[in-house]
Amino acid sequence: MGDKARERFYYAQLRRALPELTDPAPEEHEPPDFVARLADRRVGVEFTAFHAPPADGERPSQEVGALRDRVVHMAEAFHAKAGGPALYVTVIFKEHVAFGKRDVPALAEALAASILQQPVPHRLENLSMTMRFNDVPPAVGRVLLQGSVDGADKLWYASAGGWVMPVEPDHVRSVLHRKRPSESVARSHCDTLWLVIVHDLCVPSTPAELSQEAADTAYDSPSDRLYWLEPHDPFVRALRAGRGEGA
Repeated sequence: MGDKARERFYYAQLRRALPELTDPAPEEHEPPDFVARLADRRVGVEFTAFHAPPADGERPSQEVGALRDRVVHMAEAFHAKAGGPALYVTVIFKEHVAFGKRDVPALAEALAASILQQPVPHRLENLSMTMRFNDVPPAVGRVLLQGSVDGADKLWYASAGGWVMPVEPDHVRSVLHRKRPSESVARSHCDTLWLVIVHDLCVPSTPAELSQEAADTAYDSPSDRLYWLEPHDPFVRALRAGRGEGA
């Protein structure tokens, strides 16, 4: 990937999500990005960023934008009334899920309740957190949380970039095709190769969500294991690699 500091962060978050990745100080290569020693084998870990193709959808209308703002403002009020801590909150709505004025209070209450249940960061210097897909209301694609700078300052807002692109099998296949040329070099440094596709919301990109079809598809992968990583939770999903160890 090139940015070694970011790669080290991804490796640390991958270790949090995969307890079997026990090596805290792997060798650094290029490629793969890291070679970890696990028992009697050398495991190569190669990270590759997922960049969503540009979307062609129209921007939300003023009416839709106003409804989304109302949901977030009401959720902030519900959250504060329940004693929730001061936070910076970004709510990204799904473009294809519509709701009306009558739905706003229930959606706001559900959003506030979901945020109240999260082990959120309490200080600005802590890493931001992205809520898991199954922890947010159906109309919401992503919720990003970060602690307050002083425990009192807060800001909740609905992102203008409301469309969340579904990641389909062909999107994953395009990533695998891009990585094939470096496979032989990567394998020369390790016994087993893991490819980790990283979707990092802190890197400018179209918000995306791994579709169920993409999660269930078996891929002809250049790696022995294939993972989808969202590093700020962290959230890891093992994808089915055709040659994989556990396939």
